[in-house]
Amino acid sequence: MIEVNLFSINSVDPNTLVGRCVARSRFDLDTMGVSVMEYTKKFMRENLDTLESGLGNSDLVGLINSDINMTVKDFYSINYLLSQVGYKITLWNVADDEENPLEVPDGDGVYEINIIDNCYLQNDLPTVTKVMSASGDSLVDTLENVVNQIGLFKDDHFNGVDNPLEKLIRALKTERDISGSINATITTKLYQVLEQLGIKLFYAASEA
Repeated sequence: MIEVNLFSINSVDPNTLVGRCVARSRFDLDTMGVSVMEYTKKFMRENLDTLESGLGNSDLVGLINSDINMTVKDFYSINYLLSQVGYKITLWNVADDEENPLEVPDGDGVYEINIIDNCYLQNDLPTVTKVMSASGDSLVDTLENVVNQIGLFKDDHFNGVDNPLEKLIRALKTERDISGSINATITTKLYQVLEQLGIKLFYAASEA
């Protein structure tokens, strides 16, 4: 199953790890008989009111509305322009029964953490699993949950190797126990190591 999302993001930092889910749709590539780009363009059209107000460019809106086939490079070009005005579209694979098929649940402090695994590509797209984080959940415990799920440095293959991810989690826990706060430097390092290992996290909140 392929999931298409429209997120609102901070236009000052297009590479931000956090966004709000404006729209979401899923489709089965094998049964629907359309390409990923065809479906993505249809998704853009369905959300054209939002995109048009952000883009403010009639020619670009005309391209989205046209019958011209959208190439992958067209998609990346449009997505770049969207990021400059506070939006981005994501494409990734999800399991058929992955949670939150239509939206991110509403709630103060509720986040859907999308674990984007570039080690497992299907249809040239990364695969995502989702972990929910509720208000009051510890970021350290949430990150530990993520690290335990992603399957890197498995003990049966890397016995005797000091897992760098677990090492950073231990450091975060120690800092939390001593100071009562989350060490931003260690957290940033953890995100950097995850990215080196092909894993990115995206925290999605409800648009409501």
